Amino acid sequence: MRVVALISGGKDSIYNAMLAQAEGHEIVALANLHPKDKDELDSYMYQTVGHQGIEKIAEAMELPLYRKETEGTSLQKGKSYEPTCNDEVEDLFDLLREIKDKENISGVACGAILSDYQRVRVENVCQRLQLISLTYLWRRDQAELLQEMIDCKIEAILIKVAALGLMPNHLGKSLSEMKSHLLAMHDKYTLNVCGEGGEYETFTLDCPLFKKRIIVEDMQMVLSSADPICPVGYINFTKLKLAPKTSPTKYKIKTSKDFVQIHNLDNEILDEIQKDLFPTTDAKESNCALLEKATTNISVGNSVFVQNKPQKILNKKGWLFISGIECSSTDPALAITEGLCELESMLVSENASLKDLVNIILYVKNMKDFAIINSSYIKIINFQNPPTRVCVECELPECCTIIVEATAHKPRDDFSRKTVLHVQGISHWAPANIGPYSQSMKIGNIIYISGQIALNPGSLEIIDGGIDVQCCLVLRHISRIIEAMNVNGKLRDVLQGICYVTNQNDIQIARRVWEAQSTNAIIDYVVVKRLPRNALVELQVWLHLGNDKFEYEETGCSIDNFTVSLKRRWNYESECSSGICTIGNYSTGQTSDMSEEQLLQVFDYFIRKMCPDVLHANNEIHTLYIRIFYHVSHTPLFLRDVLDKLHNERINIKLAITLVPVCGFQSNFDIISMTAIRHE
Repeated sequence: MRVVALISGGKDSIYNAMLAQAEGHEIVALANLHPKDKDELDSYMYQTVGHQGIEKIAEAMELPLYRKETEGTSLQKGKSYEPTCNDEVEDLFDLLREIKDKENISGVACGAILSDYQRVRVENVCQRLQLISLTYLWRRDQAELLQEMIDCKIEAILIKVAALGLMPNHLGKSLSEMKSHLLAMHDKYTLNVCGEGGEYETFTLDCPLFKKRIIVEDMQMVLSSADPICPVGYINFTKLKLAPKTSPTKYKIKTSKDFVQIHNLDNEILDEIQKDLFPTTDAKESNCALLEKATTNISVGNSVFVQNKPQKILNKKGWLFISGIECSSTDPALAITEGLCELESMLVSENASLKDLVNIILYVKNMKDFAIINSSYIKIINFQNPPTRVCVECELPECCTIIVEATAHKPRDDFSRKTVLHVQGISHWAPANIGPYSQSMKIGNIIYISGQIALNPGSLEIIDGGIDVQCCLVLRHISRIIEAMNVNGKLRDVLQGICYVTNQNDIQIARRVWEAQSTNAIIDYVVVKRLPRNALVELQVWLHLGNDKFEYEETGCSIDNFTVSLKRRWNYESECSSGICTIGNYSTGQTSDMSEEQLLQVFDYFIRKMCPDVLHANNEIHTLYIRIFYHVSHTPLFLRDVLDKLHNERINIKLAITLVPVCGFQSNFDIISMTAIRHE
C-alpha cells in the first residue's frame, strides 16, 4: 500500500515509518505540520519543537515533503472528535487531502503510542478521506520499545525536556545515553520512558531509512521555564547539514526480519503462550489427536425452529434490552435494514436512539452475505463510537435471514456515561475495527467487548495453527482490550462469555485454553455453522470491574429424567448477575421432548435463581435478559407456548428473550442452553 508518513522529526514517527515499510508498505511521501513564526508550539496534536530540521529529514530519506502551517487551535479537547472549523485537526485534514490527490496514497503512518487524543483525531481524518491509519507502536511496552529503537539504529537526541527528573543539561543527548536515566526516572517518578506523556521530545539524526545522516553544526538552547524543580527547555536548530553514511546499505529494510529481533511479533508471543499451555510432548500430541478426530460441522437433521417475538425491557438503571427481531426478507441488504429500522423504532419508543446502543448481535443465515449485510449496516450505524458487535452464522428457518438482538443504555448520571474504545489503526496490539463497530464500551463498572476472532493484528488475516492457537490469540485480544479500557483490568474480570465454535470437538480445547488463563467467568460453549473469516472460534464476553466481590454458585436439579445444571455469579447487592443453565437427559442418553410442565419448571427454577428478589412480597418490577440456544434437531415443540405463558403469568418480572437455533453444545445430551444477564 502507498503510504504517507506523518513525521514530527521525533523517534516515534520515524520508527513507525520503519515498521510500516517492514510490513511491506511503500513510504512515498512525508507530511508535517509546523507553527508559523515560532520555534515551539504548545499543541495538543503535534510535536513542533525541532521543526526547523524536517526538510533535512526529507532530504535524507529522498522523499517528497508536504508541509502546512498550523492555523487552528485545539477547540475540541474531548475523547471524541467532530469536524470543527478552525480546529488544528482540520489543518491535518487539508494536508492529507492534498497528498492523497497528488500521491495516490491509501494509508497514513502515525507514531502514536498511548495518546488516545492523537489517535482518535488521526483516525477521524483518515476515515473521512478513506485512508487506513498504520500505528505499529500503539500500546507497546515503552521500555521494550525504547530498547528496540536503539537496537534498530534509531539515532535520536533529546530536543525538549519538561518533566520531573529531566534537566536542560540532558538536551542534545542520545537515546542510548539517556536510556538508564529514563528507566530510573520511571521507577522514581513514573516518567513515561518513551516520553509519551510529553516529558521529552526528540529529533532523529539517522536511521535505516535515511540515505544520508544529519549533522547538527549549530543550535541554540532555550530555557522557557526556569522552575528549579522542573525546568522546561528546548533546542532551536540554527544550522544542520547532511553527511554521507559510512555503510548506507548495512541496515536496509525489506521485511520485519531485517530488523534485529522484535520481541512483540504475534507468532513469537503465541509460541510463548503455547509453551505455557502445552508444556509436555504428550499434552501436545493429545491435543493434535483431538484435532484429527474433529469433523467440520455437526450434522443437523429433522430441524424444528421456534419463532422469535420482538421484545424490549427497560430497567431502573437505564439498561434497555431488545430481543428477538427476525428479519424475513430474502435479500440480506433489505433484511438488515428491516431489522435495524425495527430496532431503532423500539429504541425511540423508550426515548432512546441508535447512539445509545452498547452491543448488537447478528445471527445470520449465510456468512457469505456478510459484506452485503455490512454495507447496509454502516448506512444506518454511521456515527462515531458505534456499538460493539457479534456476528455468527446459525441454522435459521427459511422465513428468516437474520436475527437481531441488542443492548442499549440511557445514562442516568456521570458515572454511567459511556467510555468507548474504537481503535481503527492497524497495529500489532489487537485487531483494528475499521468497520462500524467498536472494540469495547464501558458503562459504569460494566464493560462489553465485541466478539473476538483470531485475526493477526498486523495483517487482519486469520492466524494459522489450529483451534488452540486461535483460542490463545483471541484471549490475548480480549486481555489487551480490557487493559486499554481499565489500567488494572484483567481477564479475571470477565463475568460471562459465550464461546462459539464450528466443531464440537474443539470445545474441549477451547475450555482448556480459557481455564489456563482464568477460571473466574462462566462460559457457555455452543456450536454454530460458521464464523466470520471462517474462524474456528469466536468469544463474546462482558465483565464487571468489581468481579472480585462476586459470589459463585454451581448447582442444579432433576426434573424426572432431565438434569438441569446451573452456574451463576452475582454481587452482594444482587443488582448485577449472570447465569448459564443447561437442560439434558443424562440418565438414559435420550433427547426426547420434554413435557410442557417440565419445561415450565426449568424456567421457574432458572428465573428464581437469577432473580431471588421476586420471591419477596413487594411491588418492584425486575428485568431479566435471556438468550436461549436450542438444538435444532431436539427442540421441544411447545417451547414458544411455554415462553408465552411465562410472559403472561409473571407479574413482577419482565423478560426479554432471544431464541437462537444452534448445532450442538458441550455435551451431546444437552438440548437447551440458556444465558441470562441482570443489570439492576
